[in-house]
Amino acid sequence: MNRKLLVCSTLAIMMLTLALSGCIGGNGGRDMSGVDAADVVVVEDASGFEYLGSRAMTVDEVSRQYVAVSDLTGAAEGLYQDTGAVDYYIHAIEMESSSAAENFVEQYKATFRPLSSGERFTEDSFNDHAATRINTYTTADGTQAARYRYIWSNENFVIVVGGNSANPESARALAEATGY
Repeated sequence: MNRKLLVCSTLAIMMLTLALSGCIGGNGGRDMSGVDAADVVVVEDASGFEYLGSRAMTVDEVSRQYVAVSDLTGAAEGLYQDTGAVDYYIHAIEMESSSAAENFVEQYKATFRPLSSGERFTEDSFNDHAATRINTYTTADGTQAARYRYIWSNENFVIVVGGNSANPESARALAEATGY
């Protein structure tokens, strides 16, 4: 009897530990089973955004824009425009495993140099998962203009949402609209 109790207690503690660490359940966002990258980039309920179309992305394109990958199983890009004619995108990158997706995010973040002032990365949360807002700057009309993108992993997917707006809330609104 004590042996059964010990085994059951040990299993219960292991399951609780895994659940709290996020390895079981708790992946946040919508369920990713049965979807592919092309499904992820099409958002029907993106209030304030017009869906313009989508296309498949190649391994070479993903490697050029982000980091070199070898365990990619698919990728797609969805293009959007807000009511002010500002362009946005959603990239869904499907990896072979959830650990490969997490590794992809960390490798990509490591490619950025620290900003001379302010923070490059801001941790955020929506759709029951954590995401990172990446702050970048571009030259527009001769002046530095802020640009923002959100990146996160959900199961074996990496999702990146960004655009040409200097308003981080616009990119966040589209990121939230994915539901993932």
